Amino acid sequence: MPGFICPELSAMVLSTGKTIVHIDIDQTSMQMQTDQIYRYLDLNTPAETCLLIDHSFGYVNPAIAAIKEQYPNLLIIEDCARTLGGYYQSKPAGYFGDIIIFSMYKTVPGNEHGGILLSRKPLPSKNNLPRTFSTPREYLSKNKLLRTIHGKIKRKKSPLGAEPSMRESISCKLEPGLPSKLAKYRFLKELENLEQTRKQRKLAWDHLQQHLMQNKKIRLIITLPHTEPAYFFLSFTIPEITDIHSFLQRLNQKGHFLFNAWPDPPCYYRCFAGTYLYGDKNTFHLARNIIHIAINDYLDNNNREKFIIYIDTLLAEL
Repeated sequence: MPGFICPELSAMVLSTGKTIVHIDIDQTSMQMQTDQIYRYLDLNTPAETCLLIDHSFGYVNPAIAAIKEQYPNLLIIEDCARTLGGYYQSKPAGYFGDIIIFSMYKTVPGNEHGGILLSRKPLPSKNNLPRTFSTPREYLSKNKLLRTIHGKIKRKKSPLGAEPSMRESISCKLEPGLPSKLAKYRFLKELENLEQTRKQRKLAWDHLQQHLMQNKKIRLIITLPHTEPAYFFLSFTIPEITDIHSFLQRLNQKGHFLFNAWPDPPCYYRCFAGTYLYGDKNTFHLARNIIHIAINDYLDNNNREKFIIYIDTLLAEL
């Protein structure tokens, strides 16, 4: 699985007793280094291996098609949590995987839970799972007035923390249950309007990307050939910044809630020592430096212009 990923996913694997191998990523694309995947599969039995490919923050990984063709007995889990609407050679994200994961909340405004799991082969399921209930926060989250008030409160929060330190271990608490009716309804509405909202996101994404790419201090994460991202996030690094948390805090205080994820990938936990067979240099680099813009916050042209003016001001001060 990717080395640059939420550590709770690795904790899930650890809890099953399986052997984990983390693959370092490419700094420019956030995607796993394909040569390392081949290197491992050529030395091990593909039929006894499961490969989890994450289309990191909506940027599509095109290597999956060639890997599937070369290793037909390899079980592939395609993590499309943030990639609904992304494409590779006109094929939608999730097309090549044996098991496909979509999130009902990471890209759906207002939702805080829920997921979809698809499989090429039938999987056993439990019909007696309890239904999860939406929280008051989920119900109120799309109220414009309350969102404005919440945004003003977020601006005044204490400064973001420093880089996380090394830790011993991490555990994952499983909470089985069916998504709430509200989460399902909102997700289905997103599917209904997917092409329309995708076009809106693309316009905002293109506008921000074209401006940021003109600034030599910014290194945008690249879109790999023959792919189209889902346009939920625009990701970049700024090599000159030595304190990313202070930089993000200044943006947050102006109402621009950019974020740094994941700041603590599995290489920050000693329980995963030895799982990065081919190194973790690039994973560490992105964990310390990556910045994401949530495009849904900038669909409005006025918001984008305000952001562009302010980030230009900050960059000029570096």
